[in-house]
Amino acid sequence: DMLLTRGKIVWGFANDDSHHEGDTALAWNVVQVPETQDVNPQSIIDALQAGQFYASTGVVIDDIRAEGSYLNIRAANAKRINLIADRGQRVLQIENNELHFRVPDDSSWRYLRVELWGEGETQAWTQPIIVKQD
Repeated sequence: DMLLTRGKIVWGFANDDSHHEGDTALAWNVVQVPETQDVNPQSIIDALQAGQFYASTGVVIDDIRAEGSYLNIRAANAKRINLIADRGQRVLQIENNELHFRVPDDSSWRYLRVELWGEGETQAWTQPIIVKQD
C-alpha cells in the first residue's frame, strides 16, 4: 500500500510458505486470460504482467468489473468485502458477497483494491484498480 500510494504500480501474489508436509496448495493466483485468446504459457505470462489476476486462499471471485468510476465485484462464497484505498485505509466494509461501488467525483484516491473474506478466514485480494494517476 505504501508503494501504491506513492504511485508505484505493484501486483500482489499469493504463495505458499511451506515449512512442513502438507503446507501446499494453501494460496494461489487466478489468472484471467481473455476468452478470445488460447490459454498457453505466454497468455498466462501476459495476463500476470498486466495484473489480470487475483490472489486467493479459498474465496472465488465470480465477476469483477471496473468501468469508469464504477466497481462491481461478486464472489458467491464471500461473506464480507473490504474496499481499501490509499495508505491501506479501509474506506468501506460490507457484510455481503457483492459490491457495487461508485468512486466519488471529489475522490483523491490513487487506487482501490478489494479484500474478500469467506468461511474460516479464507480470503481473496484483487490487484489495485488505478483511480487517478499523476
